[in-house]
Amino acid sequence: MKPIIHKSTMAYLEELSNKEKEGKSTSFFNLYPDALDQLIAKEKLQIQKLFFDTELDLMLISVS
Repeated sequence: MKPIIHKSTMAYLEELSNKEKEGKSTSFFNLYPDALDQLIAKEKLQIQKLFFDTELDLMLISVS
């Protein structure tokens, strides 16, 4: 499965990652968390990979 992601989404995720690595506040990124965001925060998980399949209209998120 080939990962496909829009450039603006990739830029958003890179900015979030950089702020986390620098130890800066990421509260701006969590203003309106959905159920998955809440689970990741509660369990202190990290997203490892994102996979998109446009034919199946599917997004697979690998966390640990």
